[in-house]
Amino acid sequence: MPREASFAASGSSLIHVPNTSEHFLVTGGSQKSRIYKSTDQGQTWKIQAEVCCTDSSSGFFSIAAKNKHHVWAGGGNYLRINENNFPIMESTDDGNTWKAISNSPSFYIEKIIYSKPYWIVTGPSKSAAYHEGLKKWKDLPESHFHNIIQVKDMLFGVGGKGQLGKLPIAQIDALFLSEK
Repeated sequence: MPREASFAASGSSLIHVPNTSEHFLVTGGSQKSRIYKSTDQGQTWKIQAEVCCTDSSSGFFSIAAKNKHHVWAGGGNYLRINENNFPIMESTDDGNTWKAISNSPSFYIEKIIYSKPYWIVTGPSKSAAYHEGLKKWKDLPESHFHNIIQVKDMLFGVGGKGQLGKLPIAQIDALFLSEK
C-alpha cells in the first residue's frame, strides 16, 4: 500500500522464529497496518492480519514470539505516546489467525518480549508486564524505554536522552506475588 513500511525504532518489526524457517514482519504508516508471515526464509510473504485506520505515524512497531505457535504484535502512534487505541494482536496457532487482546495497555508500544511467564511491553512513556496465568497487567516502575532485552534474570532498557536502565525479573515477580 502507499507509504506502508516497517518501523525500525525497536529493531523488532521483523523476527525469525527459532528452529523454523518462519519469519514475521509488521508494518504501519498507511491506511492499514499488517502482519506478514514467510515460511520459506523470506522468499515469499503472506498477509496474516490487518488492522484498519492507521496513518503515517501509527501501526505495528513490534512482534515477538513465545514459541513457534504463540506470537504477539503491538504498536500505536509514536506522536501520541500516552494513549493507544491500537490493540495488541495475539496468535496461538503459528500466526495463522489473530485476535485483539481486549485489555491491552493504553500507551504506545515500541517493543514486546516474552520472559516466562510474562509478556513485557515498553514504550517511551511506560512499560508493563502481563502475567499469562493471571491474565493481568502490571505497570513497571520508572521504565519508559524504546527497547528492552533480557539477559539471564535481568531486563535492560534504553530510552531517550541516553537513558539506560535495568530491572530484575524478581521485581516483576514481586508485583504479582500478592495475586498468585
